[in-house]
Amino acid sequence: MINRHAIKHQAISSDAYAFSKTTVHLRLRAAKGDLSAVYCLSDAPKIEAAKQTGQWHWIKKQSALVKEHSTALFDYWFLSIEPEDYKMRYGFKLIGANETLMYIERGFFPEDDPTIADDINSYFAFPYIHPCDIVKVPEFVKTTNWYQIFPDRFYNGNRENDPINTVAWNFTPPTNEHPYGGDLAGITAKLDYLVELGINGIYLTPIFKAPSIHKYDTISYYEIDPSFGSKAELKTLIEQAHSRGIKIMLDAVFNHIGSDAKEFLDVVENGENSKYYDWFHINKLPLTTSDGDLIPENYRNFCKTMPKLNTANPEVVAYLLAIAVYWVKTFDIDAWRLDVANEVDHVFWRKFRIAVREVKPDIYILGETWHQSNAWLQGDQFDGTMNYPLTKPILEWIALGNINGITFQQSFVEAILCYSENINMGMFNLLDSHDTPRLLTLTKGNLEKTKLCYTVLYALKGSTCIFYGSELALSGGADPLCRGAMPWERLNKPKPLFDHLQKLLQLRKAYPMIASEGGYHFEVVQEDLVIFTRYHESMGVYYLLYTGKEEQEISLPTSLAGKDVLDIYYNSQQKLKQTLVIKPYGIYMFLGSFQIK
Repeated sequence: MINRHAIKHQAISSDAYAFSKTTVHLRLRAAKGDLSAVYCLSDAPKIEAAKQTGQWHWIKKQSALVKEHSTALFDYWFLSIEPEDYKMRYGFKLIGANETLMYIERGFFPEDDPTIADDINSYFAFPYIHPCDIVKVPEFVKTTNWYQIFPDRFYNGNRENDPINTVAWNFTPPTNEHPYGGDLAGITAKLDYLVELGINGIYLTPIFKAPSIHKYDTISYYEIDPSFGSKAELKTLIEQAHSRGIKIMLDAVFNHIGSDAKEFLDVVENGENSKYYDWFHINKLPLTTSDGDLIPENYRNFCKTMPKLNTANPEVVAYLLAIAVYWVKTFDIDAWRLDVANEVDHVFWRKFRIAVREVKPDIYILGETWHQSNAWLQGDQFDGTMNYPLTKPILEWIALGNINGITFQQSFVEAILCYSENINMGMFNLLDSHDTPRLLTLTKGNLEKTKLCYTVLYALKGSTCIFYGSELALSGGADPLCRGAMPWERLNKPKPLFDHLQKLLQLRKAYPMIASEGGYHFEVVQEDLVIFTRYHESMGVYYLLYTGKEEQEISLPTSLAGKDVLDIYYNSQQKLKQTLVIKPYGIYMFLGSFQIK
């Protein structure tokens, strides 16, 4: 019997979406090994015909799905189909070992059940392919490799704007109270360094006026924080970056504002009489004690010094949208990263998208979320989110060893199939950031594990990002320890991670199939060995990931055994045998012929 509980398909979702103006992608989940074949029954070129009795009859065509992925629990079947007249009703014929079923929107039926043969309204429906509803991410994002910079800790390019309490560049451990003097001029001075590495996008954490080091407590959205420089210096940075083919992304903090912002201070002073009272979510007054200390339980907040903004208030909406448009129009930024994006209402983000896209049609809109984010990724809000759900299995298997390769593959597949292919091309893939421990700390300084993690990162569809200093082996635990000063003194020493990342970035540019063009296919999935392919048409790059403790001779899959391949990492032609001796956490990237079986 077919395991009905495992069967899953949802119309108008990541299981059924318009990939292009003429093409729909369908996906169906089933229990692992339960089905030998799956067929889609959909509208034939002529959907109606008259029986001899003169009754209406629905004529269907049959299209075979391919098994796209197979995990420890499930098989995932896939079909790319061009509907007749841009719309279709459809169902699935499931072929099991001793049973054949029809699976339609109403549920499961025998294959020859006459009650559903012509009942088109009981089937799944894709009502119509509207070009305006197709998710499209800015083209440049698909090939952008971002570099995240925490400005105060990157490079001091103008000592005249240093805060009075600036510490020495080698001051440790890093805190959120001691400024180091990094600024916009310093970033401009190091643009050629980033070009050498292979970076073509810079993501800056907040640069607007704020009392903290991190600047997530904004007090003026229209001013550059004096410790970072001036608007003229920002304009220079952007112009110089653009001249080198580098995009610039700024960080927008619209969920909350700093408690020292004039708007919140006005409410503190005037209470319900403040014209800004409804800009916030006030539970009760007063907002401070008689000593002037904030009472955070009296107002909604991200933390005590970050009162939450009321984005349902039209005045707040107009204020924030004007800010977003100003920096795009005046400084020609290329992207907005939206802080705590999932705590702001969807209505606001839809207005935000319309506003900034009117100024710059290809601006990239990135939301900070830490979970499944389909609700924000329907083409009307964000182009992508910070892809932490895909980060997790990479770190848990390779860096930390908390899971095995089988669980890694299952979590990886679930993460990529959570979204449509269109959305995956706009996702922001990263392994660490200012909010997490650094990768080198997670691997306990193991360079080989660290390199292998980056190898997988740069095999992902969508854009990628590394945290400043990672290429120079900067380590650090959770915030604030992850925000150390850029170790520029290491430039004159061997730089194994710099060399590795530079190589991966070169390969990602040379072989588009490992960036935006390719699909994923898993060849081998074992506890300490995973072989997967990034493929496009008849060619693929095969990645061999091995986390065992000792060197091992493995049997190669038929797709590689006895084949001529190009080792693209070491740039050498190889004639593979039936087996291959591999080292723990080694780098194996073979370009060869590919065919889905």
